Amino acid sequence: MDMNKLNKKITVLMQTMPGAKDIFGGHMIQLEKTKEYLCKLGVTVDYSEELTPNLGKYDIVHLFDGRSWPQAINALKQRKLVAFTPIYLSLNLFDSYNKKTFNLETNVKRLHAKIAKLLLFLKDKEKFLNNYKRDIAERINFENLLKYSHILLPNSYLEASQIEEDFNISNNYHVVPNAADISFKDAKPDEFIKKYKLKDFILCVARIAPRKNQLNLIKAIKRTNYHLVLIGPKHPDHLEYFRKCHRLFNRNVTYIEYIEHDLLPSAYSAAKVHILPSFNETTGLSSLEAGLAGCNVVITDRGYTREYFEDLAVYCNPEDVSSIQDAIVKAYNTPKSDRLKNRILNNYTWEHTAEETHKAYMKVLDKR
Repeated sequence: MDMNKLNKKITVLMQTMPGAKDIFGGHMIQLEKTKEYLCKLGVTVDYSEELTPNLGKYDIVHLFDGRSWPQAINALKQRKLVAFTPIYLSLNLFDSYNKKTFNLETNVKRLHAKIAKLLLFLKDKEKFLNNYKRDIAERINFENLLKYSHILLPNSYLEASQIEEDFNISNNYHVVPNAADISFKDAKPDEFIKKYKLKDFILCVARIAPRKNQLNLIKAIKRTNYHLVLIGPKHPDHLEYFRKCHRLFNRNVTYIEYIEHDLLPSAYSAAKVHILPSFNETTGLSSLEAGLAGCNVVITDRGYTREYFEDLAVYCNPEDVSSIQDAIVKAYNTPKSDRLKNRILNNYTWEHTAEETHKAYMKVLDKR
C-alpha cells in the first residue's frame, strides 16, 4: 500500500440503526473490529445510531445496517460520501433447495405455511398488513442503499455477484473480507477442558436460530456417538425454535448459552470439529475463528463460503441430515493440519480487513 495515502487523515462515522447493538451478531463484530483496526492505521472513527447527526467533521459515513436508508439520506443531504457494507444473503439462495427437492414433504410444508399466513390474516388483518408493508419497505430501503451509496463493501466477490444478479445493480464496489482475530491461533484447550470436562467434541458457535440450522445438526449428531457442544444465546425472535431444539437434547448434547469471551478460543481448541450447517452464510465468522484455532471445519455449501474456505473445509447440504452427518464423520476422521490456519492468517485477519476498507475509502475520496 502507498504509505503516503495510508497516512492521509480520514474521519469516518460508522452507523447502524438504533438497537442494533442489542442483538449482537456478526455485523457488529465486523463493525467494531474494523473500527478498532482502522484506528490503528491512523483513521479517526466514531460510531453512532443517530438518524440525523451533524456530519460536518466527517469525510465518510460507513453504514453496516441494511435498514439504514434514513441515515444514508441524512448523509447525502449533507453531501457526505456513503460507504455501505451490505452483508447480503440472497433469498434466492435460501429457496434453492426447494427447486432441487420438490417433493411431497416440501409441498405439505409450503401448504401449511400458506394456511398459517391465511389464518393470521383473518385473525389480525392490520398486523398482517403492517408486517407486509414493513418487509416491502425494508426491501426498498436496502435497494436504495445499494443504488445511492458511493461505494459498496461486500465481504466476497460472490456476494458482489449475487447483488448484481438479484438487483441488476453494478455499483462501484471494493471487496472487504470478513476476518478472525489472530489471537485465536494461540488457543490452548486446557481451560475449557478443565471447566467442562469435554474434549474432541463437535462444536457449533452460533446464535440459536432457524438460519443457523441447529435442529438438523442435533438430528445428525443423534445418529452418531459424538458429543455436540452448542455455544450461543437464544435468538429473541425464535424462542419456539430453541424449544424444538431443546426437546431433542440428550446426554450427548451440551448447551452453553453464554461463555466468557476469553474462554472461547479454548473451546475451539478443545473441539475436534467446528460445524456451521446454516441455510446461508456470507462467511461464517465462527468458522474462521475455529479454523484459526486448529479445528477441522464443516460448513454449509450455501452462500459464499467456498470463496473463503476453498477445499480446506468439508461442505454439507443444510437441508439433508444425512449430508450433515457424513460431513461430521469425514471431518472428525481427517487429520488436523495448518493449511486452513495459514490461509486465514494470510487473507482473513482484521489488519487485512482494515487495510482493504481504507483502500475502499481512498477510492471514493480520490474521485471527489
